[in-house]
Amino acid sequence: MPGYDPIRLGETVAGAVCEGRRRRYYRFRASRRWYGGIVTADVVGCNLRCVFCWSFRHISNLKEGELLLPEEVSARVRHLVGRTGIRKVRISGGEPTICFSHLMDVMMELYDLDFILETNGLLIGKDDKMARSISELENVYVRISLKGTTKDEFSRLTGADGRYFDLQMRAIDNLARHGVPFHVSAMISFSPEENVRRLISFLEDRGIGFEPELLIAYPSVMARLRKAGIKPLRVINP
Repeated sequence: MPGYDPIRLGETVAGAVCEGRRRRYYRFRASRRWYGGIVTADVVGCNLRCVFCWSFRHISNLKEGELLLPEEVSARVRHLVGRTGIRKVRISGGEPTICFSHLMDVMMELYDLDFILETNGLLIGKDDKMARSISELENVYVRISLKGTTKDEFSRLTGADGRYFDLQMRAIDNLARHGVPFHVSAMISFSPEENVRRLISFLEDRGIGFEPELLIAYPSVMARLRKAGIKPLRVINP
């Protein structure tokens, strides 16, 4: 039985979490655990429903948090930058490319900071103009997070139709064509070694960096995996 359409789901989510120039956020935080230190603005809403998602409750509760203008997001991020001295920033917790015009405004507001755009790439794969717009910003680096290494893994882990894995791969081509600096990460905790090697070879042939992503065994995530009957091959502790 085919899974859901993540593009259509994203449109539904956008209707709930985007309002004019505003996007819904539920948290702002700073941590030195990731990227050597990063300030994060966590958004509500995603166009995937990954069974391993640490933020599942927040992507599902579309009324959580508050609607903020890009300028308000920038002010809160800059407050944490000033307090911590950390100059890398990102949007996380959900899919940033939903409400794309809002995202572009936020990234332009934070023009003097290093912005890491973490994305599943589906919308960038669907719309090449997104990659072109991102390429115009000098402070942005993209991390595309693949949900598995094949169509079958993508479908098993997200519940979406496996054909949409092609959009993740197309995002790689679109970003490369427009000269956007990026690398690819992939959730490999559920992937046989041969699938991982095949993906790495594909990326190496194109000169694209690869970051293996391992499941963090948060109790809520492990409980959801057990309920779904999915057992990871490898995990790391929280």
